Amino acid sequence: MKKLLAVLVGGLMMAAGLVAVSTTTSTAAPYPGTAATNCHVNIKNATTRGGTRIAVWVTAAGDGQPKGSVWVRAERRKGGDSGSDSGWFSGERTIMKLGRLRPGVYDGNFYFNSKPARSVYKNCSQEFSFRVTRR
Repeated sequence: MKKLLAVLVGGLMMAAGLVAVSTTTSTAAPYPGTAATNCHVNIKNATTRGGTRIAVWVTAAGDGQPKGSVWVRAERRKGGDSGSDSGWFSGERTIMKLGRLRPGVYDGNFYFNSKPARSVYKNCSQEFSFRVTRR
């Protein structure tokens, strides 16, 4: 009887040990804001008639598709005119519209803010300049 009781107690202790050891492993997500991103701006001929359209996109290292808010702001170097637009970027090139601007040379900034707050992608920005002509 003592041997049977010792075997049962030993079996229970081994089963309890296996249950305690067989927990799932924890997987940690990458740290927020560790994947580098690059902002890109492309401006074709900007005229006073057609308005100003700016193509913007964000690339990241690897296979990732960064998502987040984008802002574009442009100001005339001599002053007196500016334009801005904002929107959502979801992995493809986005066209931002600044509207009709007066002729002249403009300096602008493009900003990308990754969403959600715990995104693995870093924020980025790009400065650019362009000329608006009458035709």
